[in-house]
Order: sequence, then C-alpha cells, then structure tokens
Amino acid sequence: MKKEDGKSSDGKIKTHLLADNITWRAYYVLNPSILSEGSTEEEAIINLKYGKWIKKPVMNTLEKEFAPYDESLELKALGFDEPCFATYDEDRNFELQDFLQTYETFPSHIVAAPTLSQAFRWFREKYNLLVGPFQSLDDKTYQVRDYYFEIGKVGNLNVIVSTDNFQTYEEAELACLRKLIEIVKSNKS
Repeated sequence: MKKEDGKSSDGKIKTHLLADNITWRAYYVLNPSILSEGSTEEEAIINLKYGKWIKKPVMNTLEKEFAPYDESLELKALGFDEPCFATYDEDRNFELQDFLQTYETFPSHIVAAPTLSQAFRWFREKYNLLVGPFQSLDDKTYQVRDYYFEIGKVGNLNVIVSTDNFQTYEEAELACLRKLIEIVKSNKS
C-alpha cells in the first residue's frame, strides 16, 4: 500500500520519484536499473548527491550520449554556450552535474559536454546546418552494411557534404559532428 507522500508503507522511497530532476531523469530514462530499489529517502539523497549509485559500466554507456572532450572544446571555441548537465575537467574527466549549467557558471578550466543531439540542434539553429543519418543496405540480403550522415542547409535539398561510411551508427555520428565543426571553422576563416 502506498502512502500519499510517495513512500511505500515500509517507509522506503520509490526509485521513480528520484527521477524528477532533469539530470536524474536522463540517467533513469537511459538505464532505469541505475537507481537502487528500496533506498530510504535519506540514503537516496546522499547516493544521488555523490553519485554512489552510478555503476562504472552505466557511466561509460551514459558518457557515449555526450560529445567527446576534443569536440566539446571545439564547440566552446565556436561559441557553444547552451545549458549542459555534464562537463569535462582539465584532465578530460567526464562528470555529470547536479543541474544544468552554462559557461557563465563554470570555472574557466571546465568544458561543457553537450549531448550529441544538443550539439546537432545547436548547429541547426545557429548555422542553419541540418544533418541526416542514413544506412547502406546490402543489395542481396538487405542487411545494414554501414552508416553515413549527410549535411545540408535547412530549407535546401542539396547535400553540402556526406561523411564516409562507418561500421557503426555511433562512428558515423561522431564523424558528422567533426565535419560540422570543420565546416563552421572554415567558414569563419
């Protein structure tokens, strides 16, 4: 039987209630098993605050959702200053933040780590560059052979550039981000 305060009758807080903050919600959506069942409210708050409940394999999986350090640094140089809930320190260590932050609130040695989706949206909104993922299929088996991205201008069907073909979607996605950075840097020169 549940009480109205969100706790079960044994006084344990339900894990889905811990996912209300946007930062914790992102973790929970990506992998609901990262929150421990049956924590008391006090234990849950301490574990959330200090990240004790995030297991290393889960953190590695979550980190893949964000732009890598070098690309995040390049984005900073291009003027990216959107709110992010992950950062890299000067030693390239990835860290999730307690709340969304911008460069105004970061110490100077911190680099914001946007999600890949956030970076692509920024390029679309700021530079009018649109990306589209594609897969190549084997002509005989119709199985996925490889992946690539095409980059174009919003409102224009012409393709500016297409990435090479890659074995995984993630490799193609990262190549696309690098190509977007290259395009903007060359246009600024």
